Amino acid sequence: MEHELVSLFGNRAGYVHERLATGAEDDDARPAWGALIAHATMWKERHDGSDERHEEGLVAVYLTAGRGLIPRRGDWLPGTAWDMSDLAPLSVAERCEPAPEDATFTHVCG
Repeated sequence: MEHELVSLFGNRAGYVHERLATGAEDDDARPAWGALIAHATMWKERHDGSDERHEEGLVAVYLTAGRGLIPRRGDWLPGTAWDMSDLAPLSVAERCEPAPEDATFTHVCG
């Protein structure tokens, strides 16, 4: 089922999975749900039929098993801009000392 979401949503598949697992409804919910139901139907047809659950039940098990896979950072939610103010500057010159002139590198950090 994960492959179905990745095929439809690419690198947003985890986000869409989490949204479905928590019951959120957005523009991605209908095509994602349809793809998961189609996959569950195909899975049931391929197997011996010993699984009595309906397709919706199989999808629910899949979504429940994966709930909470997206790590949270405080009150951050997917789609919210990251607060990068507490990160080190990216420029080496801003956070490191110049290396001695005879060194084979330009800066000494740490």
